[in-house]
Amino acid sequence: MTGTNGYVRRFLILSFLVGCCHLQAAQPETGKDKPKTAAEPFRPYAYLLSTDQAIHFFEERVQRDPKDCVNQTLLAEMYIRKAREAGHFASYERAGAAIGRALELDPAYVPAQVDRAILLSAKHRFTEALELGQRIYHHRRRLSGDGEI
Repeated sequence: MTGTNGYVRRFLILSFLVGCCHLQAAQPETGKDKPKTAAEPFRPYAYLLSTDQAIHFFEERVQRDPKDCVNQTLLAEMYIRKAREAGHFASYERAGAAIGRALELDPAYVPAQVDRAILLSAKHRFTEALELGQRIYHHRRRLSGDGEI
C-alpha cells in the first residue's frame, strides 16, 4: 500500500473500524433481555449515534488516549457537524482546539489538515482555506510522484 491509493485504503479501513466501534457503543438498551425472533426486522438506524452521542464517544476516547491524533480529528469533525446541524457556533471553536491538538501530535496528518481547511471555510476565511487546500493538494501530489491524487 504505497502512494495515495494506499493512503485511501488505510483511511477507508480506519473509517470502517471506527464505524464498527460506533455500532458497538450505540447498541440500544431497550429489549436487551428479550430474545430476538426470526420475524423481527433488522433496524440499522437503531445503531446510529446522534451528533451529541458521537461527541461524547470521541471525548471519552480522547480522554483515554490524548496522544491519538485520529480520535482528536474525528472529535473535531463531530464538533463541526454539530455547528452545522444546530447552528451551535461555539462548536467551531471546540473543533479548532481539537484540530490544533491533532496537528501538534502529527503535523503531517492529512485528515486534520483538511478539517482545518473546512473549519477556515466555515468561519468564512475563504482565502486561507483555499491556500491550505492547495498546499495539501500540491504536497500530496509531490508525494505520490505520479501526479495523481
